[in-house]
Amino acid sequence: MLALVLFVAGATLMTVITKGYHLFSESSYEPLIQGVDDASYYLWLKRLVVNGDLNFDEGFKESPLLDQEGKDVMLGYNKTPKGLVPNKFTIGWAVLSMPPFLATHLLGLAGLWPADGYGPAYQLAILFWHLGLAATSLFLAHSVITRWISPQFAWIAVLGVWLSSPLLYYQTARISMAHNSVFFLCVMAIWMAFKALDRIAESRKVDRVTLALTFFIGVVSGLLIIVRPPAIVYLAFPFFTMLQALRHRELSSATRVTMIALAACGVIGGILPQAIAWKHLYGKWIVYSYEGEGFNWLEPDFFTSLLSSHHGLFNWHPLLLPCLITLLWVTIRKRFPGSWLISAVAIMWINAAWHLPAFGSAFGGRAFDFLVFFAMIGCGFLLQFCKDRKWIYPTLSILVITAFSNVCFLALYISPYIPREDPVPWLDRFQALEMALQSIF
Repeated sequence: MLALVLFVAGATLMTVITKGYHLFSESSYEPLIQGVDDASYYLWLKRLVVNGDLNFDEGFKESPLLDQEGKDVMLGYNKTPKGLVPNKFTIGWAVLSMPPFLATHLLGLAGLWPADGYGPAYQLAILFWHLGLAATSLFLAHSVITRWISPQFAWIAVLGVWLSSPLLYYQTARISMAHNSVFFLCVMAIWMAFKALDRIAESRKVDRVTLALTFFIGVVSGLLIIVRPPAIVYLAFPFFTMLQALRHRELSSATRVTMIALAACGVIGGILPQAIAWKHLYGKWIVYSYEGEGFNWLEPDFFTSLLSSHHGLFNWHPLLLPCLITLLWVTIRKRFPGSWLISAVAIMWINAAWHLPAFGSAFGGRAFDFLVFFAMIGCGFLLQFCKDRKWIYPTLSILVITAFSNVCFLALYISPYIPREDPVPWLDRFQALEMALQSIF
């Protein structure tokens, strides 16, 4: 167990240092936050807090987080009906990142560093904040999983699957994309839902804490929607958990109505920042901002999305497949709630139907972020199953091998040995590893 924790810490340290060591270089400066998605999420923060407006025309032009090609792409979209340059990316990541950014800016105004909204202090504050969210999400995931799995196996499953998944990258080196936020918010919603369920089951009534949990489940759910709209399908699991709580026979109708109203108010509060932003930019409360991009609902490309060398989820992260199959088997045997299947099927269809099922630059199936949580639960069941049949050591060995290979693969991905957007067949991975070892030795 200690070795696994040290492995997680070492992998995290490696990715953070590799991604950010140019941040303080005078000769080869490179921002920690970079890329069109990342810079666009970040720009909501910078314009609102530093400039007090949503002038994305000026924002994209001045941003040091984008190269000229990226600026041309974002400035090339049609202007909104109000004649403004849009930001097609949603505001949720910025809302979740507001506390550290605002604190850093206030300290900058006090003279501790330049209050420009872009400097190393701002980027590091965002980094450490999101690393904290990532760590919190893993602890909460463990807490939830122990409802079905022994604590020790739950930790092995959480950390082992995490090391073997795309979250290894998106919860460490690439925290400025939506995936870390999605994972954190989904786990938080599920954790609070079970807390509310347990309190009702134990006390046979609804107290203030339970009502507060109900409200904040709504807030977190609304915020999740404006972080990454397709992630709404992940709310099936906490929704049915809360539905189970509401069906408790000793709750009055008035109590049920109160809880539903609180949850609805929370959802509205969570999505309100996006609605206000769209109203300002477009003159409408609800907008589809991804101009020229959409879904092929009747022709989903499941092969590319799940199995291909072009960022296919199970091709790049093969451990996830047996873990999810195990959870499916356990669900069929009625040892685990079946509502997760709604989320799993829906997110697979959504991602396969997207016009770009490989999702551009990606470390494997990045768009399946929270499906990793269900793989963690499946892995826990698998470990317990193998322990009962004395297969535990071969299973643990496979877990270590897949985790180590994924870390090595990530090192190659961060380096120039593996392309970010093109397909990467397994033979190419071995050749990239050989090239990397030759350059070292």
